[in-house]
Amino acid sequence: MIDWHEHGMQFVPGKGARRRTREPDLFVGHWTGAENPAATLYNTLINHKTKDKTTGKLRPAPLGVEFYIDPEATIYQFADPAHVDTFDAGDYNARSIGCEIASFGHKVPKGKKRQTTSQDINGKKYDVAVFTPEQMHAFVFLLAAIVRWFPTIPMRLPRDATGTVIRRTLTKEELATYSGIVGHFHLTTRKVDPGLEPFEVLSECGYI
Repeated sequence: MIDWHEHGMQFVPGKGARRRTREPDLFVGHWTGAENPAATLYNTLINHKTKDKTTGKLRPAPLGVEFYIDPEATIYQFADPAHVDTFDAGDYNARSIGCEIASFGHKVPKGKKRQTTSQDINGKKYDVAVFTPEQMHAFVFLLAAIVRWFPTIPMRLPRDATGTVIRRTLTKEELATYSGIVGHFHLTTRKVDPGLEPFEVLSECGYI
């Protein structure tokens, strides 16, 4: 793992983040939709723009994320999650710590050969690019540190009554009482990331 003191890229309050005001109780997994180096991800997020609802013009709306696992499985830390919450999880930013993992996800470009697996999320089937074993090792390593640093984030996955990891967006009522590990798709129907593979790996590692 390397942090902003070494790589020079940091999300700070006002630029992709804000000062943390509560203990995080969610860890959110993402995929990037690309296989880019850390600098590309950082620049994409910090320079993000959104359409102004009043004027219809684009205006700066920086995004951010606390961690990134790049294609070579190096972990980049962009912010101190104890003091800063980054803008990667919408309404749940204040509660969460986020990690992007480099992957084309379910949109592998033509000409790129990647192993894929069929996954059913929110009732729709996707052919999802498989993460490398090294990336999953890094993800497990990172989470082991996170749940130790933040006991408010338990080693828990969202499961149904049968013990199966939930493959749909959670309701607001469910999220209000849940703490643990989630995917971006658990927070909003607009997302599919990070797919189901990270939850399969974490289940094998003893996450309840």
